[in-house]
Parts: sequence; structure tokens; C-alpha cells
Amino acid sequence: MYCAKCGAENPDDARFCGGCGATVQAETPPPVKTPPPVTRLLDSDAPAESVSPGLKWGILGASLLFPLVGIGMGAYYWIKGDLEEKKAVGRLWFFVALGLAILYASLAGEEY
Repeated sequence: MYCAKCGAENPDDARFCGGCGATVQAETPPPVKTPPPVTRLLDSDAPAESVSPGLKWGILGASLLFPLVGIGMGAYYWIKGDLEEKKAVGRLWFFVALGLAILYASLAGEEY
């Protein structure tokens, strides 16, 4: 460490400068700020999200044009749904789309 007054080099543990006798202090690093502990919500503490109304109507609308979308999304929500509301919406999508697929197939079969 160097003396701030005369610039002489001193040992790191020196309290006084060897050249001029001035008090020397080691540069103290700024205190390290520790971040507050991170608290994480457990899955059981997290608020349960339901299926949004826009998604409900969007999948039903898509099922009219593409029944396989409704069948796929319905099966997914029916099987993987963590809330009873999600499972109920999944069943609705699944059966509406399945009915539409059967209807479309029967109408297409009559043309030939």
C-alpha cells in the first residue's frame, strides 16, 4: 500500500508510513450489499388460474373450422387440467369438436 501523503510504499498491515510517519489506512472496499432472501411461492401457494373467456370462445370458434383443434385442445385440458373448471372446458371442447367432425364426415360422405 502507498502513503497518500508522500507516496512511499508500505506493507499492507502498516498503520504509519515508513517515509513520513503519517497515518496510513488500507483502502477498505465498499460494503457488499446482500440482496434480501428470495421467497418463492410453492405451487400450492400460487393462485390458480382458470381458462380465460377469450380462450374458451376462441377454441370453440376454431373447432367449427378445424375440429381436430378442438379435439386436441379438449383432450389436453380434460386430461391435464389441474382445476375442475379446466377439465369441464376440455370435455366441452372435445365433445363439440368430435360432434362437428362426425357431422362434417357424414356430410362429405353424402356427396360421393
